[in-house]
Amino acid sequence: MSTSEKINIAVVIPCYNCSETIEQCINSVFTQSFQPKEIIVIDDGSKDATIEKLNKLKELCPPNIKFVVLQQENSGPSVARNKGVAAASTEWIAFLDSDDYWEKRNLEYFDQFIKEHENFVLVGGGKVERFEEIPFKKLLFKNFFQTSCTLAKKDIMEKYKFNERQKYSEDFRSWLLIAEHHKVCRIPGMLALEVKPDVRNGLSSKLWKMEKGELSNFWYLRKKKSISLPSFIFVCSYSYIKFLKRVFMQYLSK
Repeated sequence: MSTSEKINIAVVIPCYNCSETIEQCINSVFTQSFQPKEIIVIDDGSKDATIEKLNKLKELCPPNIKFVVLQQENSGPSVARNKGVAAASTEWIAFLDSDDYWEKRNLEYFDQFIKEHENFVLVGGGKVERFEEIPFKKLLFKNFFQTSCTLAKKDIMEKYKFNERQKYSEDFRSWLLIAEHHKVCRIPGMLALEVKPDVRNGLSSKLWKMEKGELSNFWYLRKKKSISLPSFIFVCSYSYIKFLKRVFMQYLSK
């Protein structure tokens, strides 16, 4: 790819009862230094003023960006993200949660990196000091990919869809499956911030359900013989120790 040629990106945003946060979330996409080709918002059966806010935001959308609002009965974020990926007409998908927002240059960092490293199909950001390729075996021990700081190829996400029957750690399963067969990495620059941490209904507070989701990912990999029995036992044990540590730290913070 020529360094002067820009990649085309669709931003996929699942939302549910997010009227308090969706404006700052989407405005952070409108004001990106590198603007996406599409913004696809999937409302997951909201019962508050989310749809009204989205309709107003659609009127404010820059003319060079296609703004699409899809609606579905409440089915969960995995169904919503998969629907958004399917609706995108771009080669790349950037994910953003409705209670997060981006710093101004997030998509610019993605664009600059992809033009020079075409062999990666999944790129993550966050609090990263340097470029780091993440091998499958390393990813087993830690999820390095925050969904709101992740860019992936559309065809890859269509092949490794989010598990719609899984509510917790379903994104981690997709990242693991991708890393098993393709090159994935993290790069510095991108950062997703919480709009209002105090109003989040985030999954981070549901530690045991998240842990069960992570363990189910390892069991799935074991069943498909992606990891050996000793590796399965080891990563599950390591995961459970991390869970106990998080519970202990949460207890101390009270």
